[in-house]
Amino acid sequence: MSGPGGGARPLSGRRILVTRSPEQAAEFSDRLRDLGAEVLQVSLVRFDPPDSWEAADRAIDRLGRYSLIVFTSANAVEFFLRRLEARGEESGALSRTALAAVGPKTAETLRRHGLIVEVVPEEFVAEGLLAALKGRSLKGSEILVPRAQEAREVLVEGLEKRGARVTVAPVYRTVRADENREALVSVLEAGVDMVTFTASSAVKHFMDLLDPDATALMRGVRVACIGRITADTARARGLHPDVVPERSTIPDLAKAIAGFFLPQPPPSSSRS
Repeated sequence: MSGPGGGARPLSGRRILVTRSPEQAAEFSDRLRDLGAEVLQVSLVRFDPPDSWEAADRAIDRLGRYSLIVFTSANAVEFFLRRLEARGEESGALSRTALAAVGPKTAETLRRHGLIVEVVPEEFVAEGLLAALKGRSLKGSEILVPRAQEAREVLVEGLEKRGARVTVAPVYRTVRADENREALVSVLEAGVDMVTFTASSAVKHFMDLLDPDATALMRGVRVACIGRITADTARARGLHPDVVPERSTIPDLAKAIAGFFLPQPPPSSSRS
């Protein structure tokens, strides 16, 4: 296989497992294929509505009270806006409130619905979002956080420490795709060069699905994680991340994977 310049593509001959949900896997898989990889897709999760819409509905009924709405994922945007529509509101109802997004993908999803995003952090995790809000006075302000039913509390706790009154509204839940265990085992038994994780929940579901066979099935398999939070989860579950890009984005993850598999030049020798 050759790239535009005629040289071999960096991932030619490599088998890469993508564990994202079908709705989210396309961009990542396409980038890996463009780099020459054979991509295997086995989803570890699916996204379902929350156990209760009560908190989200209550927040929608009083949207005008919030000075800031913080979205921590593209899923949170989509599920919240769908619920907004189901309650007879349009996305424009959010245009009177400042919006913050944890990263460029989440911001892009908001913009696609015609909304303006005021805050996007440099580091695409909760801690980065807190840093991006550092110059904003939050004392006494009402902040809405539509998010997954189970999520890290770092953001909420950080906002509350700065004096904000935070409303958490679960708008979706991440469910392990138990039905895909057989497919996952088959792919690993056939052999892959690398498994990729784009969320901590994917790591947890992966290890839980494979238990107690994870160690044997992952022998010799490289691991790529989208960011340090996911990498920390991987380490806690006994995996050893080989690739963690500096920026937690899909393009950066694909680029880092390509760089990992590029042949390393031999060390230069100096003559005396």
